[in-house]
Amino acid sequence: MEPRKILSLKKKPTTEESIQAEESRPPMPEKTVIASENTKKPEPVKPSAKPALSKKPEHAKPAEVGPKVVHTPPVKLYKNKAEKRRAKRQRRKQRQKTFDYEPSVLAAAEELKSALERDYPALFPTDGTLPRPWKIGIHFEIMKKFGVESFIVKIAFALWLKKNRWSYLKAVSAGGQRYNLDGKPVGEITEEHVVIANAVRAKKVSVVGSKDLPEEQEAPL
Repeated sequence: MEPRKILSLKKKPTTEESIQAEESRPPMPEKTVIASENTKKPEPVKPSAKPALSKKPEHAKPAEVGPKVVHTPPVKLYKNKAEKRRAKRQRRKQRQKTFDYEPSVLAAAEELKSALERDYPALFPTDGTLPRPWKIGIHFEIMKKFGVESFIVKIAFALWLKKNRWSYLKAVSAGGQRYNLDGKPVGEITEEHVVIANAVRAKKVSVVGSKDLPEEQEAPL
């Protein structure tokens, strides 16, 4: 048996004959591409046109962006709770004097005042006669009777007292009984309330003068 040839991956040494054979080998022909009618030429890619930037006028200046300033009213500090409650009462009295309320609230108070003058003329007279002093807490009866809230009743009282305060103070300063909505006496007027009514009337007379008051609003004796 002939010995088996062993293949080797080693590169064989080049000889002069192999070099001459490679030089004498003719060059390979170049591939030619025949363009047919169906083949389309690639279109050249046009550079995308940039949008024209709007030029700002020379006099225009960029708006300055800064922190948003919020103007808050100063907070009034009170020394104690009693002073805060006193200031709250004063604001409420001032609002009742100027009647700085919403139109719907004022309309409801005016309607209630008219109903009280119509249904209870002895307590809320409009002909100039002295009214009967009201029961302490009579606004609770009015709230239950007419189905309204307390602040509506208080505004209705203020509207009625705006024209009849002097006659009511004169009725209280005379002393006597207090009356409820049904016209029944429920208790006497205390001496403290009589003194307060006389003091308010005397202060009013000292400011206005008794000559400027009507006959039924004369100064107390």
